Amino acid sequence: MVVEVMHSKIGKGIAVGKLLNGRHYDFILSAGDDVTDEEIFDLLKPFDNAVTIKVGKAASCARYRFSSVGDTVSFLNKLKK
Repeated sequence: MVVEVMHSKIGKGIAVGKLLNGRHYDFILSAGDDVTDEEIFDLLKPFDNAVTIKVGKAASCARYRFSSVGDTVSFLNKLKK
């Protein structure tokens, strides 16, 4: 269970947009299981160097999907090798 407190005018998408503004990143990875993560997935659509991953079964605009957090952790462990 999570309680998230945010300013009503600042969300994940706005924060990521500010991080991307005028900067170049070689690789971007965004994974999430919440409806608020969709803002980020949508924002990253035009970036060829971005990998977006929806965790769970809900509809998503992410490019990829993992069925569970465990699958996501396994994937991240493989990346670090």
